[in-house]
Amino acid sequence: MCSSSWQKLLQNKFSDWKLGFQWKLRKQVEKYILEDDNKKPIFLQVFNRDEPDREKLVHVTVKASDNGRPQLEDVCTLKVRVKDRYDNKPIFDRGIYDDPVAQDTPIGTQILRVSATDVDEGENQKIAYDLTATRIPGDIEYFEWHWQTGVVTLKRKLDKPIGYVFELKAVASDSGNPSQYTDIDVTLEVKEGNNKPPEFQDGPGSTIQMNEGYNKFSTPIATYTARSNVPNDETLFFHLVNGRTEKTNKEGTFRAQQV
Repeated sequence: MCSSSWQKLLQNKFSDWKLGFQWKLRKQVEKYILEDDNKKPIFLQVFNRDEPDREKLVHVTVKASDNGRPQLEDVCTLKVRVKDRYDNKPIFDRGIYDDPVAQDTPIGTQILRVSATDVDEGENQKIAYDLTATRIPGDIEYFEWHWQTGVVTLKRKLDKPIGYVFELKAVASDSGNPSQYTDIDVTLEVKEGNNKPPEFQDGPGSTIQMNEGYNKFSTPIATYTARSNVPNDETLFFHLVNGRTEKTNKEGTFRAQQV
């Protein structure tokens, strides 16, 4: 039977004195090798907590066999918990932020929301947002942003001509020490006022639940309808905005079909 000490978080060295040998974990050229006193490798593997491996908990089975006749054996399962080492920068969910803003947008209206994720754990995954102007410093005075949510709202009346482009940069910084950050360009083009964007009319009101192994690829999992606000033209085009992480459809797991 395994003693309770084998179930603890893996440390630099642990042993079973009854069997007369030690197990050690050593790092060698980014490889982790579990070996006995005779220097015979038991396994060789790089542990990775992050996507796509997500190896947060590894189970290793150790077997001890005697030299009797008949030969008898016992097994023990070792739990290896891979700790976060704070090695990831935040990643913005979208590859680009290029959005329109109507010239008559009221002050206080949400213009867009920038969003980033960090796959590290604990305090390291908490993100703070900042926004700066890259072309004309004074352009930043038209906007304000929430440093925790990434929501950007209009701060003052838009007095720029139609076609004017605000060139900004959003920065997402994590809470590690030292902090790691990622930035991305944000462009906002002033459009003619009195024009309303399309409006979604119907769609799932909550999170869609799917079973593991779902393979009905030709069956829709959700249907959305929207209304055009262009006079005498009801044409709309739908597409998915894929992000840069697995959680935001980076691999194209989902697709949109026009009906």
